Amino acid sequence: MGAAPMALYRYFPDRDALLQAAADHVLEAMRRDPVPDGPRPDRLRARMRAGQANLRPYPQLMPYMTTTRHPAWIPGLTRLCEILAPAGLSDEDLALAVALISSTMLGHAVYEGHRRPDEEMTALLDDTPDPATDPLRPLLAGLPAAHARLHDTILDQTVTTVERLARTPAQ
Repeated sequence: MGAAPMALYRYFPDRDALLQAAADHVLEAMRRDPVPDGPRPDRLRARMRAGQANLRPYPQLMPYMTTTRHPAWIPGLTRLCEILAPAGLSDEDLALAVALISSTMLGHAVYEGHRRPDEEMTALLDDTPDPATDPLRPLLAGLPAAHARLHDTILDQTVTTVERLARTPAQ
């Protein structure tokens, strides 16, 4: 960019403020994602998939997204409430549903952003031969397929839990 790295500090007092601004930017971009029409479970799945796609590239920003001092996360919660309002949830169950959905999206984004690649896990076993780890080899062979299915499995369980809390059936 032709600018000195320290030039950033003209706009941000410290590293935390810079990372907070980046987190707020990602959250703002998520706010603009459209929520499709359709049955509530499908809308929740679509919202969570879009959120996951937006969060996955930025696992280092997750602490700033969860502890933001700015209201950038409010539109996202408002969107969830709009989707969940027809469910007839009590205030306590609505809070639980929003916390469950948010922690599912953030937690999986952190997991995906920080887990070791499957090939690296296999290489670790190959580098340290130990008969006690032999039972792990078939498991490791199945990890790529398991990781491909993991987000949808977690997403389905989250939506199922929210639907169980609902007083009004999904339409």
